[in-house]
Amino acid sequence: MQQSSHGGFYARGEVEIPYVTTDFELTLHAVRALVDAPGWLASVTDPELLARIDRLKTFLRESEPRNDYERVLRIELATLLPELVTPDVRAASIDLLWSKQRPDGGWSTRSFSDTENWRTPMSDTVVNLIRGLPDAADPESDAYMTAFAITLLRQSGVPADDERIRRGIAWLKREQRASGHWWMHSLYRGNYHFTTYIATAKAMQALAMCDELPTP
Repeated sequence: MQQSSHGGFYARGEVEIPYVTTDFELTLHAVRALVDAPGWLASVTDPELLARIDRLKTFLRESEPRNDYERVLRIELATLLPELVTPDVRAASIDLLWSKQRPDGGWSTRSFSDTENWRTPMSDTVVNLIRGLPDAADPESDAYMTAFAITLLRQSGVPADDERIRRGIAWLKREQRASGHWWMHSLYRGNYHFTTYIATAKAMQALAMCDELPTP
């Protein structure tokens, strides 16, 4: 992952949903690392580093969302760097995320963007894979987006006992496999479902943020 001249970060290669999707999403990963490093941002004095951080912030502040996935990512940006997201944009992003909750309590990654609006054009193989899934016309809930939605909402201050959050938690509990993981079809390949690992990690985070993990 590299920083471009416009301040955002990018990765070479094809889109790999959900963690290599758009420059905005990749840049948000960089921001998370900068913010999570204790005291690092406040300690930076090197002029070149400060200029790069300023370019990064400008990119995130001025970037126009290309899909609904980028729109809801602004919820996390508002948590990490609140000065970059206006209250109105934050509120609209939260409303959008709620509107995407499905009747079964979950959320679907595919409902946040069509195949044309990710970072780079997908190969015909991947496009045909996604469009050929049995639920392509009405994408079903998946473990990654359900868990991610819950973490975003909890970060934004929604209480864990909110009825809509409880429905999402119930969905995650229903969908956990006997082996302990949460399976998810990888949307950028038709064989190795590596997204299962991301979905499982995010599901554990969502459960932890709602005090749903068993105590030792």
